Amino acid sequence: MELRQTQEIAIANANQSRTENTVELLLTIATDPVFRSLAAKADTGRRDLFTPEEQWTENQVATATLYTFENFYPQYFAGFIPADRWRGTRLTLVRLFSRAAGNSAIAQAYDEFPERWSDDFQRLIEEIRAE
Repeated sequence: MELRQTQEIAIANANQSRTENTVELLLTIATDPVFRSLAAKADTGRRDLFTPEEQWTENQVATATLYTFENFYPQYFAGFIPADRWRGTRLTLVRLFSRAAGNSAIAQAYDEFPERWSDDFQRLIEEIRAE
C-alpha cells in the first residue's frame, strides 16, 4: 500500500511538473512580440514573409516542443504518463511528422540535428515517418 501511494505521489509530481513547464512555455511565447508576429504570418500561410528573427524563434520553439515530446517517451514507459495521454502525444507526433504536414517547423527542427535526440526517440520518429 505504501509503495502504491509513493508511486501515485511520484506520478502526480511528474504530471504537475510537465504542466508547469508547458504553461510557462505557452505563456512566454504568447507574450513575445516576435513569436506573435510569426504566428500571425504562419496562421495565414505567409511563412515566406518571416524575418530571420522570426525563423530563428520558430526553430527555438519547435526545438523546445521536441524536448517536451522526447521527455514524455521514457516517462510513459516508466509508468509516469497514462496510456491515454501517451496515445494523444503520439497522435500529435504523427500529425506533425506526417507527409500531409509537409515540412513542419517541428520536423525541420528534428531534422536539423537528429543526433541530439535519444536513440529511442529517433526510433520512434522513424517509426512514425514509416507509417
